[in-house]
Amino acid sequence: MRGAVLVLAAAAMPIGRAATQLDSIGRWRFAAGADAGAPSGWVQVRENATAGTRLRFGPDLGVRRMFDYSLGVGRRLGARTWADLTITSTSLDGRTTLPRDVIFNGATLERGTTLRTAVGFPRFMTLTGTVSRRVLALGKGRLDVRGGITFVALSFQLHGTLAPGSALHETSEDFVTQELPIPLAGVSIELPVAARLRVFADADGSYLPRVNSLRREGGEVTLRQSGASLIAGLRGDVARTMRIDLGYRASVLAQHEASREDGNDIVLRSSMVALRVTVGR
Repeated sequence: MRGAVLVLAAAAMPIGRAATQLDSIGRWRFAAGADAGAPSGWVQVRENATAGTRLRFGPDLGVRRMFDYSLGVGRRLGARTWADLTITSTSLDGRTTLPRDVIFNGATLERGTTLRTAVGFPRFMTLTGTVSRRVLALGKGRLDVRGGITFVALSFQLHGTLAPGSALHETSEDFVTQELPIPLAGVSIELPVAARLRVFADADGSYLPRVNSLRREGGEVTLRQSGASLIAGLRGDVARTMRIDLGYRASVLAQHEASREDGNDIVLRSSMVALRVTVGR
């Protein structure tokens, strides 16, 4: 009898460790995403008294494609609470022949040059941290709310031939130097439509009023920024701990930096097809 008990205890020990390991895995989730679509909006960069040309992404820069690639990790904090950290790389690439001289960051790019916009990793990165909590059960669906911060690191660069009389020669502008973490809030909803299929929608918004960026460049530098994102689509369970999201995403980022020396403005809107793969419970 004693021998049988020892055998059972020895057999139970690996099972217990395995259960503990599974429980530990269930505390984490990992996500990867890829979005593809078209941008709209404009960018304009002033240098001292030289006002920059407002350059529209499609008509003026030939930027008609936009890609987002993201990686995220989440940690369960409780039965209904998660903390998530996501890093996103955005790519804007375009080419056009200038029909006129344009001014960017005090540099004049001459008419007839082939102008290329090359903004991608690591020139355009976004880091977002949130804490989300399930606040309402909707039958077998749910409603979550979240809050956190987001930080946009953007350095916008153009490549082209400078006009002979160009006052300056730098054709890139660093938006990230004056950047601050921006407060963010969001809401998510999902509702079942079949055994392993749900509809979902995620909405996020970020906002910072005009504030002192705590940097100086010819005096005080102020920053004002806002952003919004909406994604909606279908969510399918392909395994016990894996799901795939496929949907449509619309977003906007507006950033304005101003000082006596600089005036940097960007408004970037996007319309994209979005794919997400999440592993974890």
